[in-house]
Amino acid sequence: MIVRYDRRRVPSSRIHLFATDALDRHLPVVTCRVDGIASSDVGAILDGDFEIAVRTGLHCAPLVHADLGTAPSGAVRFSLGPFTTEADIDAAIRAMAAIAG
Repeated sequence: MIVRYDRRRVPSSRIHLFATDALDRHLPVVTCRVDGIASSDVGAILDGDFEIAVRTGLHCAPLVHADLGTAPSGAVRFSLGPFTTEADIDAAIRAMAAIAG
């Protein structure tokens, strides 16, 4: 499913994806951050306002986050599964756009 989506669909310059350029070679995990908002706050908003479950923080990889420049807050991680639909992905994109402003 993720292979049909590309970086041009990210609706705000405040949202940063950490993924390969060619999403057809990417695992079904999308890591991102929103400038100026802690990853834990983004996760809480996604959960409380949009009913979207994500993982936030350093994901047991603080050195990777230091390298990515996302430490100490970490990032937001979306995990896609076999039952994730295009509508689910569209909803996540809309929610992130609303959060990013």
